[in-house]
Amino acid sequence: MFYKCLHVFFVLFFSVSLLGAAEKTDTENTAGYTDALLLGLSPQQSGEETASHWQPFINYIQKQTNYPFSLSLSFEQSTFENRLYSGKFDLAYVNPVLFIQANKYVGYVPLAREDKKTLQAIIVVAKASQYDSITDLMDLRFVVPQNNFEANILSRLNLQAKGLPVLNSFVATQTDAYANVINGKADAAGGDLKSFNNLPKETREQLRVIWTSEKVMPYVLMVHPRVNATVKDRVLEAILGFKDTPEGAEFYKTFGMQPFVKAKSNDWKDIRRLMGQ
Repeated sequence: MFYKCLHVFFVLFFSVSLLGAAEKTDTENTAGYTDALLLGLSPQQSGEETASHWQPFINYIQKQTNYPFSLSLSFEQSTFENRLYSGKFDLAYVNPVLFIQANKYVGYVPLAREDKKTLQAIIVVAKASQYDSITDLMDLRFVVPQNNFEANILSRLNLQAKGLPVLNSFVATQTDAYANVINGKADAAGGDLKSFNNLPKETREQLRVIWTSEKVMPYVLMVHPRVNATVKDRVLEAILGFKDTPEGAEFYKTFGMQPFVKAKSNDWKDIRRLMGQ
């Protein structure tokens, strides 16, 4: 029920925070002409790694558009979300659930997403356990890594949609989640296929996948409604052209990403359905 419960929080939060957003000046409403466009990134790596990852992308977009960009890094997810829902970011790169909430309550709209990329969650149990289906996990101990969309949010969202309550606990990494199952500290763990397949063989053979989610659309690069259409279109044009440059090819290859393509809100209808929206 965790996303239904969040609805109350969002209503109360935005009744206050949007009052502040309404006070933005005319200069701020033409973001990209005089002020730097602020790009927010949800915490997934260290700040240094994140900045290093995105700097070639930012440099190229600045050069092509002549709009200055500023990168905003948040080291805590709660800090990032507070800034996001207060409308601090002109652009933000977020998971699908954050996009849907920010679209609903702030008005962010999708700009770009990875092409031919989908996300998929799995749920694993100890190989010797008696659990064969996620329906067997009702009211049992379920562990997930904090900053992994597929393993954490997508798996729990599916359990919620199926009416299967579990006793949630959170660990720092995906490896920790799998270890908790092997060591008997949890009955099941949320995961993703990449991390599972990358486990050492002796570790992987102690686990068993009992459920795999449907594939859903990936993270979205979205833009605040105060950014006007001209700025938005020029930024999107530059983003789409980035893949055809040497630095763009290196950016996507190094970090295992697919080139960005234009996104539309309907791309995430499957997540909206899971959230009951």
